[in-house]
Amino acid sequence: STVTKIASFAFFKSSNLFTVIFPSSLTEIDDGAFHSCINLNSLTFPHSLQSIGSSSFSGCKTFESVILPNSLMSVGEFAFLGCINLETVFINGALSSIGGGVFYMCSDLKTITVAETNSAYSDIDGVLFTKDKKNLLLYPIGKVEESYNIPQSVNKIENKAFSGCEIL
Repeated sequence: STVTKIASFAFFKSSNLFTVIFPSSLTEIDDGAFHSCINLNSLTFPHSLQSIGSSSFSGCKTFESVILPNSLMSVGEFAFLGCINLETVFINGALSSIGGGVFYMCSDLKTITVAETNSAYSDIDGVLFTKDKKNLLLYPIGKVEESYNIPQSVNKIENKAFSGCEIL
């Protein structure tokens, strides 16, 4: 109950790891901490968590949803890279920094929902934008649509925003 940080690559490639119960004292998950834990099947983050480092959960293949807690302020680049069964993400209020490619190659990702209280990000029909909707950040590659109309408010499409989308 006194753990505040999980260091870089602490559980790297722990293929027999199925469940983690994070302590309520945890504030930081460092880079690659759970990288390639291919059988990790659920994530319930504590309300104390403030940062998730780069590639922290890259290659974790079995969990289907992620709820980022209200306390979370930053998620590093490629944090959930290649989480192929991840279907839904919910972003709560405090998150103000999302690294590039955070959900890259998440082939089943269908929707990203952002709490209205979030001051940095928003969503329209499961697509991730900046709060002002001027930057389209990520179109979930598992979203099934024959076409997509980019909103008039958008003046920048971010790097890899549509990468991997086969239907567009």
